[in-house]
Amino acid sequence: MLRRHDAFRRAVATRDIDDIQMTLGDFLMEARSLHDVIGNEGKDVGGFTDWWKEKKLTLVSDQLMNWAHQARIDDFHHGVPSIEVVGWQNQGGMEYDPTQRSDDKNLMMGDSGMFWISHRGQPMERIERARMKYDNHAFVIRIAGLKDAQTGPGSIEELARMCEAVATRNQEVLHEAKQFVIREMLAKMPPAGPP
Repeated sequence: MLRRHDAFRRAVATRDIDDIQMTLGDFLMEARSLHDVIGNEGKDVGGFTDWWKEKKLTLVSDQLMNWAHQARIDDFHHGVPSIEVVGWQNQGGMEYDPTQRSDDKNLMMGDSGMFWISHRGQPMERIERARMKYDNHAFVIRIAGLKDAQTGPGSIEELARMCEAVATRNQEVLHEAKQFVIREMLAKMPPAGPP
């Protein structure tokens, strides 16, 4: 799980919105998969299945963990992205990937973002999604699936904090599961004594 989370953090650091969206989906998938692994690995340990059922109920009732679970389902099964760029604040801090620029390209705004269009109106016309980087809060995003005060436009930094919290919570759950298994194994061991 940490590998995908690290990739997401690197994408946030590069400020490339396309990389952020892609690595977020990977992170959410891996974060959810950890729960399946925990459940499967512990199923042969006495009492673990009941403990895990209770633990999963607490995770479902946790708003943030439930968001991560639903966002993965929406992204993976329904093709609904976890975040959507809904606008930007004009802070002069947005730039476009310079490797995409050329004299024959024009920048256009479409329904799903910014695009470079070259050879407009000609048989060779090409449309290419503009790879954008942002500076601080230039992009305004909608984080899908959130309720209460967190609904609506937010920032990439807010999303990064949410994912950090999901990763931390999953590490805590993994630690608790390991502790449960160790306690059960130690309880079954015969007492140490002279041979």
